[in-house]
Amino acid sequence: MLEGRRTVMEVGCGDGIGLPVIAQSVQQLYATDWDQDIIDDAQQRLAFLENCCFQRYDATQQPFREAGPLDAIYLLDVLEHLDPSLEREFLTNVTDSLSDDGVCIIGTPNIEAARFSTPQSQAGHINLKSHESLRALAERHFKQVFLFCMNDEVLHTGFYPMAHYFLALAVNRRSRVTRPS
Repeated sequence: MLEGRRTVMEVGCGDGIGLPVIAQSVQQLYATDWDQDIIDDAQQRLAFLENCCFQRYDATQQPFREAGPLDAIYLLDVLEHLDPSLEREFLTNVTDSLSDDGVCIIGTPNIEAARFSTPQSQAGHINLKSHESLRALAERHFKQVFLFCMNDEVLHTGFYPMAHYFLALAVNRRSRVTRPS
């Protein structure tokens, strides 16, 4: 979905497990996380990725301005860990980091699957989404949202309540939020 994009950012890259896959398809990849220790570790392990820049970035604070407007942003397994009170500002900053024709991919577990998860998983997942709430969130920031389901390794457009994971592909961002300087 991101092949050929010039500037791409992963928000919440964590250990960076997917960075080598994305890096081979884009011109410049920014791997960001709010935790500097995570960034330092990923940068050390993935130093061979010549087109990847590792940087501490907290999307709850401000838009990403290191590279000008980005062509694409993706965040996988981030929203469910985010305090719901920070969600609107977080996604506003992410959206404001994109170019007008930028693409945003959001991946998160389905709240319906939470009853099958461990107590440890439930403790860390404080902001799970249904297909309705994920779509509504993305539509506040983008004019078009395409929602996909995942079960195991299969991506589909099937029955939302039985999906384990959702991927929202959001395009045509709404107008930038005007902020005081």
